[in-house]
Amino acid sequence: MKRIKTLLFGVIAMLGVSGQAGEIDLRTARITVVNPANRNQKIAAEELEKHLLLIAGERKPAKDGFEFVIGRVAPKGTAAKAWESHAMVDGGALYFWGDDGELSENRGRGTVLAVFGFLDELLGVKWVRPGDEGILYTQRTRVNIPDDWKYRFYPPLERSDIRIYAAPKKKNMNRGFEKDDITPKELKPTLKALQDEYWDARVWQWRMRLLTRATYGYGHAFMKWNDRFYGTTNQHFMAMWTGKQRGHHIKERGKWIHLCHSNPGVHDQIIRDWCEAGTNRYLNVCATDSRTTHCRCEGCRALDADKPGEDFLNHKSDRQVWLWNQLAKKAIKIRPDVKIIAYSYTNYRYPPRRWRIEYPDNMIVGVVPSLYDDSNKIIQGWKDMGMKEYFVRPNYLCSRVALPRGLERYFFEDFKANAKLGMIGVDHDNWRRFGSMAVMFEFYALARVIANPNLTFDEMERDYLSQFGTAAGDMKEYYSRVRIRGEAARAAQDGNLLVMKALDDGELALIGYKAHSMADLNGDIAVIDKALARTGLTDAERKRIMEVKLVVEHGMLTMDFINKGYSKDAGAAFIEAADRLLEFRLRHGSADNDMREEWRRFFYDGRSERPLWNRIKEMRAVPADSKAETSKKSR
Repeated sequence: MKRIKTLLFGVIAMLGVSGQAGEIDLRTARITVVNPANRNQKIAAEELEKHLLLIAGERKPAKDGFEFVIGRVAPKGTAAKAWESHAMVDGGALYFWGDDGELSENRGRGTVLAVFGFLDELLGVKWVRPGDEGILYTQRTRVNIPDDWKYRFYPPLERSDIRIYAAPKKKNMNRGFEKDDITPKELKPTLKALQDEYWDARVWQWRMRLLTRATYGYGHAFMKWNDRFYGTTNQHFMAMWTGKQRGHHIKERGKWIHLCHSNPGVHDQIIRDWCEAGTNRYLNVCATDSRTTHCRCEGCRALDADKPGEDFLNHKSDRQVWLWNQLAKKAIKIRPDVKIIAYSYTNYRYPPRRWRIEYPDNMIVGVVPSLYDDSNKIIQGWKDMGMKEYFVRPNYLCSRVALPRGLERYFFEDFKANAKLGMIGVDHDNWRRFGSMAVMFEFYALARVIANPNLTFDEMERDYLSQFGTAAGDMKEYYSRVRIRGEAARAAQDGNLLVMKALDDGELALIGYKAHSMADLNGDIAVIDKALARTGLTDAERKRIMEVKLVVEHGMLTMDFINKGYSKDAGAAFIEAADRLLEFRLRHGSADNDMREEWRRFFYDGRSERPLWNRIKEMRAVPADSKAETSKKSR
């Protein structure tokens, strides 16, 4: 993350009051950091200085300039509680303070979020994408600060996550792409690029005021059990997923095998592991998301509530709930305030039919709806069977589609409906395409509504479209066109059995492209060209519009490549489509770098492009005369 060097005055014993609230000069305003060693106060000061410089155009802090005080409670203010952020005008100065981690296990970002609240509310700054190029502001040297202005922020949800994951390091920078021999080296990110992207995304989260209050962790809890128990006397802990075989002899596949839920030894082992780890208040028992590896032994099948003639894999929720009840019964005896955290996922995401949650006060359920589900119906169904506390853990943002999907309004309103049902948090997984204009509207819409559930879609949309200046109306027309198609395509897939059975974290790229025809996309280009023709655009605004156009052009080339690749007669036309697509990606993703994207997500996607690029390799390896000879023999 590029940072402008902060011009800061040292801490002074008595805070000056020479500057008065009202109209202040941003060029001469000074920043006082009470505790420069405090990481949050340091970041808050750096971000404030950066934004003041952008807005004012120059900075010459003066001793008699208006004072911004970072890290001290205003004289008339009150001390912050855990997770709170405060800002307040008092005695001719503006104070920023809050929980900088002292009250929240070093997780609070009090002063940081307070600064962003000021920049948002009084200076009108918006952050439409990660990185400093995503900062929207109006240049001016002076601003009016009301004498009675104050700000307070407290994260409305216990969990407020759009996942970023850990900072990349050399040893894990290619996680998931270790065997990627398809993506051109020019399009593979360097470690520095990944780290810059990570910090841009992390700071963007703070700018959007996404802060998770929950201190508990969760995730697929039993990924190492096959390694632990396969080939031992406890191999019977693993699911008999084929009807005969328990566990898997291949390590990489074994981590996706479910447990034998009906086995008392499994229950005892889970509790034993928990006790040996210190009986943390939160006991993670989230199962794998595999749809096919559920145990088929008689004991586990007796726990199900299958309908007559129903496919075994359609509905596996009841065995999960039964297991949760057994574990809760044991864990409560050891620690009465224990909270068991479990997923409802893939084919066990549907509400149970037979078993109720018997210990609702000791359960937190992470509901993972499919992109095509009625999430509110699923949540209400679980509540009817005893669920009390839950967070929603969607994979909606796991999009490998090159084009905008037009689902920002659906995600926005879906969140608000989930919140009305009482969710305690949200945790959005994603493919970390931070900054890509193909998905950024969806990321932005969700970030805004998570931080402020009272926000309307129209308000959010207005702010996002403001990045396009005088062409905002044209770009609204473009996004509306895409939205109509995207929402219709999502609704058309609802209830489709194949989609119901598919892993929901790859909303299936091939389905994602079906929302658009080439005629649709050519119409989109015409609207974007109209936007580019507008007068009064700044260079930055024109660049953003041009990037959206590049996204559409890239989507058209990608669709053409996929359609030709999966056709029955993939020949010379397929190779030509591959060449056009590759040339476009190299031109705009490496040399000019005027299109931000995570290119490996396309090339190495095993569900769409990877098989096609492998076929291209094979076709190029076979001389044309050999193909002709092979064709003759086949006749």
